[in-house]
Amino acid sequence: PGTSYNISSGMGWRPDGNGGQQWHEGIDIKVPKMTPVVAVEKGKVVAISTGCQENDQYCGGSYGNRVIIKHPNNYYTLVGHNTQVLVSQGEEVEAGQQIALSGNTGYSTGPHIHFEIVEGTATDQWGWHYPKGREGFRSDRKDPQTFRW
Repeated sequence: PGTSYNISSGMGWRPDGNGGQQWHEGIDIKVPKMTPVVAVEKGKVVAISTGCQENDQYCGGSYGNRVIIKHPNNYYTLVGHNTQVLVSQGEEVEAGQQIALSGNTGYSTGPHIHFEIVEGTATDQWGWHYPKGREGFRSDRKDPQTFRW
């Protein structure tokens, strides 16, 4: 509360580090390692991955230690690259409840929080930070019922 952080990478195309482009499904929020990560709204934890270490780029499906929460109105949020997950699969969480500690696990170049919203397809996360949102930025990446997180 009262702390602000910078968005280091938005949703959309970005350089992949090998001279190509990579589609990025969420936003990356640059934070110090071990920063508390909280649920944006109440919901049920439907998936977690734990045990990932730094520099293990394929652990957790590249998200590293991650938490996926199903919220009312059938949408999901995913937070990834955490040092530690503090909730269990099946657990009910409240808005603002601490669910993880940020980190640098999975396919990551430094400590940050990867935040993603899925409503059938990944959607533009800007609406969560700016009430008026941005127009029509959607991807066709995944359906939360079939995508293997």
